[in-house]
Amino acid sequence: DDAALQAAIDEAVKTRMNLHLPNGRYRLSRGLVVRQPMSFTLEGAQAEHTILDISEGQGACITLSQGSDATLRRMTMLGHSGFAERDQCGILRTQGSSYFWGFGAKGCNAVTISNTRRVLVEDCHGRRMATECFVSGSRSRGLPDKPTQDHSQSTVYLRCSAIDCGRNAFNDVTAGSENTSVIECRIVDVGGCAWEGASRFVKFVGNYVRNAGTVAMGNLGVANRDATFPALGAGQHLVANNIFESTVPYGGAAVRAAVGATQVHITHNTFVNFNASAVHLSGSS
Repeated sequence: DDAALQAAIDEAVKTRMNLHLPNGRYRLSRGLVVRQPMSFTLEGAQAEHTILDISEGQGACITLSQGSDATLRRMTMLGHSGFAERDQCGILRTQGSSYFWGFGAKGCNAVTISNTRRVLVEDCHGRRMATECFVSGSRSRGLPDKPTQDHSQSTVYLRCSAIDCGRNAFNDVTAGSENTSVIECRIVDVGGCAWEGASRFVKFVGNYVRNAGTVAMGNLGVANRDATFPALGAGQHLVANNIFESTVPYGGAAVRAAVGATQVHITHNTFVNFNASAVHLSGSS
């Protein structure tokens, strides 16, 4: 159904209309792209019964590319690789080189946000996603004396869920994203990080996390740094009022301030029937 759905999205964006998907199971061979949305809403009728199924395809079910003021609401996205496949989706050592991320062979994820300003993702649910279930990437936010405005900023995930997924639940994959909030979401049986981000001003608040990987703040490697890092830093996280339960299958601790993370506030979190380290403040930077 991806050709028909893509045509409907293109027409809706072109005519400045919103798009409503009736209940149904929509089969995707490849993902849908919303190009340069401007005050655009794509919503399903009911989250449990409006299903984008990419289990036989690859890519992001929905990609937001540039634009501003986009809303995604009331949908379930179904992929092909769940928690049981977490090892084959993860780091695979290779002969004659270092390693390969398994999901690179055939990736799928729920939502990708690319250089889009002011995004609300509400009541959307990812299942069996091989890569980062919900991910934001962005070009540089610029320097204090030369800021840019066309990067990902003000992204809110509200009452969403990532359940039975091979790798990360939520991810800001580059340093350019700003002001991401993961609010009242449910993260269960996730083979990668519950949250991983090299971005700034992140709120991870009121979530339920069970049998999922680390909430990793910072994690700035060479690939996701840019010229803003020395001047603006990364991290600036608030991790508050979350429930962590069971084990941590990836990362070793429920919450970690990692490479490059600064000004981190971790408060009022609860650890129930827990079988791992709770908080790890890493000195590496």
